[in-house]
Amino acid sequence: MKLNLELEFRSLAPFTVELPSLTILTGINGAGKTHILLAISEGQLQVTENGVELNNSKYVTNQTLSPNDSETVTKQILTQKLSTGQN
Repeated sequence: MKLNLELEFRSLAPFTVELPSLTILTGINGAGKTHILLAISEGQLQVTENGVELNNSKYVTNQTLSPNDSETVTKQILTQKLSTGQN
């Protein structure tokens, strides 16, 4: 997975980084974890995997997460939804 921020966003300077498909953000308070998530949700930070833009994903917080109301999402289902433009 590749993250690319072309312009400054809040506390974040422009950057490009390659990360594993499953990445966990950790760090001290004020490190910029929430700013990364906000940049993704506001479309300022491009997230791609194998050339496919993943910004169609919805931003989920612990207040809006309802695992019992959601289908299990596999990489295959996510790729299919992204390729057909479904959310």
